[in-house]
Amino acid sequence: MSHSFPQFPNLTPVCPVDALPDVLRDAVLHAISKKDIPAGVALTDAIAAIAAVVHCAYDAVTPDGERMPTTINTCSTADSASGKGRSIKLFFKHALEARKRPPPVSKGIALPIPWSRRLPSHMMSKPSFRALMEALDGRGMNLTVQREEGSSFLKTDLFKKDTDALAQVWSGDPPLDHVVYGAHLEAIDARCSLGFRIQPAKMDEYLKGPGRGSYQLGFWPRTLACCHDPEKFPANETYRFWGHGTYTTREFDVRMLRLSSSVTSFVQTAYKGRHAVELNNDAKAFMLELGYRMKQWRKAYYGDIREAAGRAWENTLRVAVVLHVFCIGEGKVTRDYVERAWAIVEWSLAQHRLIFVESPRLALGRALAMKAVPVRPVRVAQPKLPKPPRPLQKAQWFLDCLAKLLQRRGTVTVREVNQLAGLSPKDLEAALKWLELEGAVRLKSHGRETLIELVVWGPTLGSLVH
Repeated sequence: MSHSFPQFPNLTPVCPVDALPDVLRDAVLHAISKKDIPAGVALTDAIAAIAAVVHCAYDAVTPDGERMPTTINTCSTADSASGKGRSIKLFFKHALEARKRPPPVSKGIALPIPWSRRLPSHMMSKPSFRALMEALDGRGMNLTVQREEGSSFLKTDLFKKDTDALAQVWSGDPPLDHVVYGAHLEAIDARCSLGFRIQPAKMDEYLKGPGRGSYQLGFWPRTLACCHDPEKFPANETYRFWGHGTYTTREFDVRMLRLSSSVTSFVQTAYKGRHAVELNNDAKAFMLELGYRMKQWRKAYYGDIREAAGRAWENTLRVAVVLHVFCIGEGKVTRDYVERAWAIVEWSLAQHRLIFVESPRLALGRALAMKAVPVRPVRVAQPKLPKPPRPLQKAQWFLDCLAKLLQRRGTVTVREVNQLAGLSPKDLEAALKWLELEGAVRLKSHGRETLIELVVWGPTLGSLVH
């Protein structure tokens, strides 16, 4: 998958299901095709599930030799009937089943995991800062909090006054402490991930009210985000499963059981620190280039979400190590995996913009429009120029985007052109049919992709149809 580093960021990327390693891609496609789970929700939950196990025993090593936790937080906005619950049950089923099993027994005596170490558990009841500290009290403790519906979570003290605690366990340092009623709780080298899911309208309500300005705080910019709101953002639903092939979670389940077994053995030993996972030289070169580019892109392209862009480099490293440990399990991380990780994080940045910038703005605009007093429009008699039909406009726009991309490279795919054009699936299909009918483009199948060729360089549809 190794490519030259892009000169410009992709601001409208397709949900990067195809960038996942095969074992994860098969599981996500199974969720999409068999469980009717939105692509973005399935992708973020799959990564959250494996990261919740990986962060118990593994740390990432930066190119300059520093250690970094592999903790990954996720934030998904999706309606209540969209499949959030099905997604949790599918990807976290091993952790959920493990909670139901009784602890191991020897000669009638229960053998709990030593208090200084622990596999990740789930706080499904209403959490608080005190509950967080009780769960992480000790050295090298681990926790994941996965919420199917996070509306009530926003009302807890963790989001009202202790959000910095979530940022600290994401960073891994400094330690957290809490003294209350004579009890001294201290979390040293702890790891805690949070999977946050909420309805879009509830998130808008929070961001316009008590959460106004919260994006500048630590937790939200650190998350991998997913916005599934087809009514408000239909062009964002760009990934389409075309029904080719049969996919299962069989290999995913085998890898998860194998990883969980390995991590269980690790946490039951005396804690001496987590395993360090390094990058190979090609992967280091990619990460150094990404760090340089992000300094340029942060203001130019991500000025409205600069906090999330500032965490993109770290999240790319974390995701790359998590994918490597889950899929390979040993050795150094290759460039292929950091490229896959960047595709995921780059898509997440686009989702951040929709959740934290565009959605609250549109919601506020609608509220103002509803309250405004209707004004009777004044009619001005003047001739109107005839407008071209909308399909023609969209086809012309698609053609312009195609010509622009072909100036940079020899061949492009329909998916790559539409990442720039941003047409809905229905509009894209109509535009392609129109362009083919007028002889402006030629389509060729190429594996899972469709190559698109411009027949006449620089045509305009006006000259083609008149």
